[in-house]
Amino acid sequence: MADALDPAGGSVPLLDEERIEYIEASRQEMALNCTLTGFLFALLIVFVLFSTTITRKTFLFWWLVGCAIATIIQGILMAIEANVLFLATQSQESLSLQISTMILTDWLPLFIDASLIFKLLAFYPRSSASNNKRLAVVAFPVLVKIPRLICLMYVVITYFAKPSIFKSYLLVVEWSLQLADITYCCAFLIWKLSNLRAAFHRQHPNSTNTAGLRNTSRIGLYYTHPESFGPIVNCHVYLSCIGALLATVWSSIRDQTSRRTLFLNGSSNASSEKGSGGGDPLRSPGYRRQAESPSRSETTRTLLDQIFSDPMHDIETQQTEPMEMLMTNPSVNEEAASSTMKLRNVRRNSATPNGAPTQLRKVEPYESSKTLARTSRSNSVERSSNE
Repeated sequence: MADALDPAGGSVPLLDEERIEYIEASRQEMALNCTLTGFLFALLIVFVLFSTTITRKTFLFWWLVGCAIATIIQGILMAIEANVLFLATQSQESLSLQISTMILTDWLPLFIDASLIFKLLAFYPRSSASNNKRLAVVAFPVLVKIPRLICLMYVVITYFAKPSIFKSYLLVVEWSLQLADITYCCAFLIWKLSNLRAAFHRQHPNSTNTAGLRNTSRIGLYYTHPESFGPIVNCHVYLSCIGALLATVWSSIRDQTSRRTLFLNGSSNASSEKGSGGGDPLRSPGYRRQAESPSRSETTRTLLDQIFSDPMHDIETQQTEPMEMLMTNPSVNEEAASSTMKLRNVRRNSATPNGAPTQLRKVEPYESSKTLARTSRSNSVERSSNE
């Protein structure tokens, strides 16, 4: 037995069979927890490679980064304990290392699951939701974590009192509460995301599913025969690796593919616009519609040209024509109307004592204005000859 416990032949106290069974079971339990939380290491790599400035400013980002770093520390401790801890349980250094590893093993999932609270609060920001509504949403997961803390504290307190702590019902209660906590958060997130029709993989990472798998397997392992414990651990190791791969690499590839699709769609839209208009604003349909509808400045200019290009026209006729155009063109503003009234006053003040208006300077009349001026002159000549 001494050779089995100490291959180097050192003076290590002998351990009873119950203590050895507990040590081996605890070692497998910590290894299972470390492998099933290994997705945080891949998540940390994704954060480093694909995070943006906006995501790095959020509290949830740094919370998950801290959990990932704690998981890495747990893996390092597991590598050290492989040759030290379970062969020298009586030394003070090994005891401190064992306690720290046990705390990470039991308490790390509690901090990982706390990230779900921030995900729930993301649907109810302070600007649009009241504090009472926010508290009602996170009341259940927060209250569930209180008995979980109590169970974990009892586990630490009774560590030296009960050697077979792996068979304690406290851990089963804590795992059951954790499973209820994760189930509530997952159901709420799925319900909100289905209502909002948002992408499920962006707002709800696969870490929650992995945590639920870990807790379900723990409850099942409590009632499992010890001979089948090793194959179950190996199976979960492979599943955790596959889950981490799907949760990180595939999500990143999918995001890159969506960005490429948006880029290609933008390029196709640009090419279609180039084929229709060629980048020339004069050939675009919007410009043609704008050119077809006369603007206010063009209407005002037409009124001014008609007034200045008709020097022989009667004053009363000139008073009625602009008003008719104002009625037929509602787009003319008050400025155009005031300009027309000023020009009428100029025509009245510039009239000769005989009653005939003076010749006014033409201001680039249009073809229609020229035609109207010729018609007015011919009518005036015919009227004078008849008189």
